[in-house]
Amino acid sequence: MPTFYRGAGLDTYWHTNDSREVGFTARAPDTLPTTAELITHIATNTMNSPYVSLTCSYRVAVSYAMLGGRRRPTQEQPAYLYEIQINEPLPIGIRLIDPIKEIAPILPDPTVEEVHRYQHGGYPNFLLGIVDPRLRSFLAGQPLPSPQLKALVRALRDAEILILGALPASCVTNRFEIYAHDNP
Repeated sequence: MPTFYRGAGLDTYWHTNDSREVGFTARAPDTLPTTAELITHIATNTMNSPYVSLTCSYRVAVSYAMLGGRRRPTQEQPAYLYEIQINEPLPIGIRLIDPIKEIAPILPDPTVEEVHRYQHGGYPNFLLGIVDPRLRSFLAGQPLPSPQLKALVRALRDAEILILGALPASCVTNRFEIYAHDNP
């Protein structure tokens, strides 16, 4: 039974709405789920999509809980980390999506001249600016990364798995309090 996680920073939707009671649903569940929509969801951090992001990494979820809210969590006002167990067969109406496997088949062959390629024309440290937005200076003066490249890099960085459909509350097994001393 695989375990997934989701961080909920202070004052965010999943911080004020306990997923142990309501499960997880996408903000725009009626949006058509396409690969382009998936790429936009990951590359731009949009919440208005048919997807809910989970991670396979406890530490990634801690980071999102610590840094994803409007304020820094404290022991008195903690952020939350949800632990999620999804058994086979999957609950009716949901699908788990590995974004890397979803994006890879649509990438063009190397001989195709196309602006939306996942390769880049920057220096080797170019990817650091995509991995960590605080290192955006590595992107300065270099070609802009394509949405496909951003989505691939960020999905790998975040050990991301997407849910399509409403995940029932019964799959949310724990909610842990996260605050300053938890940040690695």
